[in-house]
Amino acid sequence: MGLGNERTMSEELQRGLEGVLVAESTLSYIDGGAGQLVYRGYDIEDLAEHASYEETLYLLWNGELPTASELSSFRDAMAAERSLPEEVSQAVRTLGRQDGDPMAALQTTVSMLSAYDEDRDAEPTDTAANVARGRRITAKLPTALATFARARDGEEPVAPDEELDHAANFLYMLNGEQPDAVAADVFDQALVLHADHGLNASTFGGLVTASTLADLHASVTGAIGALSGSLHGGANADVMRMLEEIDAADQDPVEWVEQALEDGRRVAGFGHRVYDVKDPRARILGERSEELGRPPATPGGTRCRRLSSRTWPTRRGSRRTSTSTRPRRTTRWESRSTSTRRSSRSRGSAGGSHTSSNSTRTTASSGRVLGTSARRTASGCPSHSGRRPPRSAFTLPSPTTARR
Repeated sequence: MGLGNERTMSEELQRGLEGVLVAESTLSYIDGGAGQLVYRGYDIEDLAEHASYEETLYLLWNGELPTASELSSFRDAMAAERSLPEEVSQAVRTLGRQDGDPMAALQTTVSMLSAYDEDRDAEPTDTAANVARGRRITAKLPTALATFARARDGEEPVAPDEELDHAANFLYMLNGEQPDAVAADVFDQALVLHADHGLNASTFGGLVTASTLADLHASVTGAIGALSGSLHGGANADVMRMLEEIDAADQDPVEWVEQALEDGRRVAGFGHRVYDVKDPRARILGERSEELGRPPATPGGTRCRRLSSRTWPTRRGSRRTSTSTRPRRTTRWESRSTSTRRSSRSRGSAGGSHTSSNSTRTTASSGRVLGTSARRTASGCPSHSGRRPPRSAFTLPSPTTARR
């Protein structure tokens, strides 16, 4: 007989969640072999082309795309929640002036917001209260991040503009000027692409916290902490540092990459452990990167002036109106006669390491959009045919463990 150190097959330590089924989800589905990402039955490529970030949020939270009136109400409710309590704003500015970490600033923001929670007496399992909390947190975090970035540069915060969409408003608060339409559209599209990605490390961290009946603020704070690591969302900062290094070297990017590979250095930003083929999100963003890099049509305008360098950690010691927002994408992808974002208003219109996304079960028979009712034109505007593809075009395979 041993001393109790022997382990049976079922007792082997699981260092990570790869291949381990831990939850069921109807929110998203990932097929790593096919390079496919699906939200609530809609292929990510179709959502990225035809749905705004607000529409995508509504879809994820409610299970269906919104009607025109539902979308208008949802946008207005989100926009009304953007301002930070003064005490929270002051704390974020202090972190910015101290050159703190932006992810830590977001954690601090969410934690402090719990003191102002309008639903603090609600049970942690109260779905309606949690949806309201989620809406408030989602609306306020861009304000916190923009406030932090401006404070780090010695600038005063810019108040949110309720007339602007979620993405355009963030760029406005960050830079203090009306954002270029293409930049706002690409950023909105990037938010759609990052809205959900299965049971990744940060989602799992938040899920574990929530399972203890901690409130949503505590769960989101934990998720942000997990996301900040360099093996998860923090890998984005490595990409930005690499791009800044290439720019500072005044060297041809191809030569820089070839030299880095020859020296055995890791080139950040390529590959994803969940996908055996190219990440579908990378395909979409790659198509927009060249457009984003062109000079804006407006003389003296800017696109990515501060988005590229002000929102990632520093290393110590080392679609087309005259307003700023893009035309409104049609709700439910139906052809409409108007194209303004907020027709009822006078202005504007309104990466890293994962813990087995494929290990989540899918409980609903979801469908992928096979046809395409609209495609972005060269300027990014959708061109509608007036037909909404069916969502139940195919049936998801039976739940399986992770491919990798």
